[in-house]
Amino acid sequence: MFMRLTPAQATGIHGWGWKLKTTLSWRDVEENEHIDFDLMLHMELRPKDLKRLQPDVRMWVLHAGCLPHHALALSEWPAHPFNDLHGDLADVIALKATSRQLRSMRVTFADLRAAGMTPETMRLVDYPFDGWIELGMTATDVAAFTDAQLGRVFQMTRIAVLACFRE
Repeated sequence: MFMRLTPAQATGIHGWGWKLKTTLSWRDVEENEHIDFDLMLHMELRPKDLKRLQPDVRMWVLHAGCLPHHALALSEWPAHPFNDLHGDLADVIALKATSRQLRSMRVTFADLRAAGMTPETMRLVDYPFDGWIELGMTATDVAAFTDAQLGRVFQMTRIAVLACFRE
């Protein structure tokens, strides 16, 4: 499997030579350390096309230097920032992804809690209440919050928060 490159992409990825190579294969990525995911994005290769080149996100991590900060660009696969990209909570917060984007990466509220998310760090993400629900937060999760934490995170009382779950 290979993809065709424009002349600008070909020279940016393969460099100048006696014969310009106008394609990119997964073997090129495996064999050339300078061809990494950042270079391919910089050369405006579409993630959709890159996924056809190599559908296994683990191979992108291994051979193309994909890191947690690439999670949004890897949404075609989709890449889980914790499981696939070996990120931590700070990496996920730094993505500034919406709750919908995280959900499309298969990230759940349970994943975030397992990575160390607390009511205090939830404020850094600043999702609306329904964003947390979309990620799978339940009334049982809310029961662990203090009244003060509920007020700071959701600007609601415990009664109001629990009423949202009943509806």
